[in-house]
Amino acid sequence: EEESLRAEVAAAEAEVEAARERRRQAELARKKECLEAHRSSRSAVERASEEARAAGAAARAKEDAARAQRNFERIQFRAEKLRMKKERETKTEAVKQREAEERVRRLLSVRDRALARMGNLTDPQRILKPTAASSQPAAVESPLFPTTGYTESALMMDVRYKLGAALSNAGLARTGYARALLTSEKLIQPTRPC
Repeated sequence: EEESLRAEVAAAEAEVEAARERRRQAELARKKECLEAHRSSRSAVERASEEARAAGAAARAKEDAARAQRNFERIQFRAEKLRMKKERETKTEAVKQREAEERVRRLLSVRDRALARMGNLTDPQRILKPTAASSQPAAVESPLFPTTGYTESALMMDVRYKLGAALSNAGLARTGYARALLTSEKLIQPTRPC
């Protein structure tokens, strides 16, 4: 019996081991299927992502081409405007140059006619020189306003004024000696002869 029991235990263990192996194999198969499913879904997502990137790149390339075309047209338009502006400036400059030349020609013609009317001059440059009146020194001008009081030169002829100014500059004008000196009889002189 022990033997049969051992045999049964061994058979049961073998059966448990076989069941474990089948479970392990089933688990492996399930994991393999999940892995394959994940890989296939991932590759599908990657393909979709790659297709979206390619579509985006194509759209950007199309936009870039359209933008480049617009920019090219703008550049051509601006270049044409610049060319027309330069042509106008060149024409305007040429007109101004012709007008300046015509003006110089007319001025020379007027000058020649004036010289011809004046007769034969030995020195035609004489008319461009200053006149005798403009060569004279300028006359002394009268003052703008008439003076009704004392002038500086009249004050400086008075000895008392000079002495008072000197004492004031020295800071001695308010002393008793300065007052006595300025009121002394020696300094009083008539400014006009009587």
